[in-house]
Amino acid sequence: MYTTGVALQTRIHTLYHQKARDRNVTRVAASHPLRPLAAFPKRQDAFHTIMHWLHSRIPYAKGEMTLEELAKL
Repeated sequence: MYTTGVALQTRIHTLYHQKARDRNVTRVAASHPLRPLAAFPKRQDAFHTIMHWLHSRIPYAKGEMTLEELAKL
């Protein structure tokens, strides 16, 4: 995961909170689809990364490709 390290996690957390204060996130309705994020979505990011990786393995799971062929893509 991209934000696994403590230093990077702390830095991203600090930046998001500074930017939220600077642009006054509370002015935008919580339901608005283009509302700035209050925090880095690290759990969503990790989930989507895993799902993408699993999706890329479907041909191997179906027996349509070998791991060597898949690694060349």
